[in-house]
Amino acid sequence: MTASPRRGGARSWTRPGDGKTHTVVHFEFEIAAVLTSGGTNLTEGQAAACIGGYVLYCDWSARDVQAEERVMQIGQGKGKDAAISLGPWILSASEAKPFRRVDGFSFDVSVQVNGETVLAKPFTGMDWSFEELVAYASFGAGVHPGDLIVSGTLPGGCLMEGSGTPDFRGWLQPGDHVVLDGGPLGTISSRLGAPAPTIPWRRKPAPRTVHTPERHST
Repeated sequence: MTASPRRGGARSWTRPGDGKTHTVVHFEFEIAAVLTSGGTNLTEGQAAACIGGYVLYCDWSARDVQAEERVMQIGQGKGKDAAISLGPWILSASEAKPFRRVDGFSFDVSVQVNGETVLAKPFTGMDWSFEELVAYASFGAGVHPGDLIVSGTLPGGCLMEGSGTPDFRGWLQPGDHVVLDGGPLGTISSRLGAPAPTIPWRRKPAPRTVHTPERHST
């Protein structure tokens, strides 16, 4: 199986309304199961039969905006265009079988940022198997052919995990070249572009009124 690396168009996003570029942008190295059949309330065995293959999956995250949008802790933040990179090919379930482990895959993966290796390890450490993830996703809500069920971030597979350490390399910046090598899953090569111009739309919030409790004389 041969193909050229996938070259993505990852973007440094601009926050709506104020035109500020996100400053806490990073990658999350993940793998997605590609479903070729579906169902509802599947067992693990039935879920396994739904998985036709696996694809390299990069989740580009803007954590500063995510924190703002989740202040109330009610659901996920807004999705962005170009926030996911896939490819360059699908490794079939039969091709992946020799590498499969309950907690991931035995093959090595890596990430480089501007030529600096920031991750190099086997893709292991999943808390739940792909079969368990598909079965859970199907509970009370059907899954369908073409759906991607994603592993979640490989332990150590994002910049955020090291952001509190003294030797933290810093967040991604426009112009950075990020290469994710998924072994038999191929390579994603992306350069972060400049943020798109923003169109102000957000109205100024109304001033808050402070209510003073009524006092009653006795």
